[in-house]
Amino acid sequence: MGAPLVVGAAAFVTSQQLAEYVAYFHPRFLGVTGPEEELTRLTRDLGIFVSRGSPDAHENYLVGHGSAVLLIDPAGRFIGVYQPPHDPAKNRRELPAGPPIPGAQA
Repeated sequence: MGAPLVVGAAAFVTSQQLAEYVAYFHPRFLGVTGPEEELTRLTRDLGIFVSRGSPDAHENYLVGHGSAVLLIDPAGRFIGVYQPPHDPAKNRRELPAGPPIPGAQA
């Protein structure tokens, strides 16, 4: 089971570009995308900052975003948010108690 990585500019990249981008962070990450309106609504509802700059002459553009990690369970429920600097051991200790998540490693 892979962990989803939501990419706010995914509506503007190909599936191959998205796959290469998310693999940079971890090979088990999955790129998640959707129509621009849905990505905007998702990021707004979760309080995630994302902005897309103007394209240059080669159609390249910068994407600005925060570096918080949001934990959402398989049922789509918000579990928590981790702000940088990221400390995986500390984050794991701070996870709220609850039923095990199917497919998650202990």
